[in-house]
Amino acid sequence: MNSQFKYHYETKAILQASPQSAFDYLNDHRNLSAHMGKSSWMMAGSKMDVKLDEKQGQGVGAEIILYGKMMGIELFVREFVTVSESPKKKIWETSGPQKLLILDQYRMGFELIPAGENSELKVFIDYNLPHGAQKILGVLFSKFYARWCTEQMAKDAKMYFSKRLHFATGEKSLAARR
Repeated sequence: MNSQFKYHYETKAILQASPQSAFDYLNDHRNLSAHMGKSSWMMAGSKMDVKLDEKQGQGVGAEIILYGKMMGIELFVREFVTVSESPKKKIWETSGPQKLLILDQYRMGFELIPAGENSELKVFIDYNLPHGAQKILGVLFSKFYARWCTEQMAKDAKMYFSKRLHFATGEKSLAARR
């Protein structure tokens, strides 16, 4: 854990994909943040939009912006990719002032470890609580949010590769019958 962040949470999953295939999917930030673009209970029925720079959120220095409203309150996050090592890991961090309710600055990322024909995925977040009056929201909800966010990223990736495997298996079965 990076010493500038006080809290850490991680989720692991096995993906039915090679590390390179998994990295290619996860390197597209729209896939990673898909759960933020859907109305959910964790977002109090709200959602956030993603804006990517000319690098499309890929490669060191790429900028990713998330914005939206939650219960009428404007939310804004600016992240920059700090590590991108295909097919092993990617890390991004917030930079500058954020408009969040539950977290302050954070660092997120994923790591991929070969596991036979599969990959072990670890999605993590290192974070600090907000200051001032919002700190109570952070104390109450940050762990739930960190868990939800990392689990959604891992679950979405697992579902993506699970569907691909079933589709490919189905194609082979149909072709074998002919």
